[in-house]
Amino acid sequence: MKITIVTAVHGREYLWGYFNQAIRYTTHKFESLGYDVDRVAAVTTDKEQEYFYNAGWTTIQCSNEFLGKKWNNAIEYAWEDGCDYIFIIGSDDIVSDELIDLYHPLIQLDEPMFGIEKLYFIQLDKDVIKEFRGYPNHKRMALGAAKMISKKALSKVGGRPAKDLIKRGLDTSILVNLRQHGYNDYIVETNKFLILDMKTKDNLTRWEDLKGIEYTANYDKLESIFNIKIK
Repeated sequence: MKITIVTAVHGREYLWGYFNQAIRYTTHKFESLGYDVDRVAAVTTDKEQEYFYNAGWTTIQCSNEFLGKKWNNAIEYAWEDGCDYIFIIGSDDIVSDELIDLYHPLIQLDEPMFGIEKLYFIQLDKDVIKEFRGYPNHKRMALGAAKMISKKALSKVGGRPAKDLIKRGLDTSILVNLRQHGYNDYIVETNKFLILDMKTKDNLTRWEDLKGIEYTANYDKLESIFNIKIK
């Protein structure tokens, strides 16, 4: 069974090292459970293309104008290349090995679409963290970060689960589109925070606009969860 890790790169070169170090661990974790793993990155600039290609990714070079189209191009490539599942991960996200252990039984059961709803945001230049505990109950959904979608579900939308012409709201677009074909998020229940979303001063969403409980970052704790040196 093949898992394809899919990302889209949008500048922020100083995060690439963190991200690719973490992805190596994620790749090895999937492989340790018996999966074949490919990696596909949507990139825009020649510098992004060169870096991610040299880091072992198949790169799909495309415009950065529309978020939906950029992600769709990478996901469609993975689907056409014969993946059994895609694992969606932002190029500023890191996941814990424990998350993959939680996902393993659902992959074996061929669950069409699943993820978790909690994560840490961290503002690296301010040493602060926020705990995001999920969307309100009336619109409960899994995060886009670390969401998995099966080839069965992707086949219903021709490998392009989001609307092409969107600049924001990728998570909602994917969910709404696949709901129209009878698929909904399965939310993996956990009281742990197993995704770290690294924010920077030039992020699309301002730190002040992110929801969550804020406190000073404990780097020792984070490094023990995510298995990489953060600072």
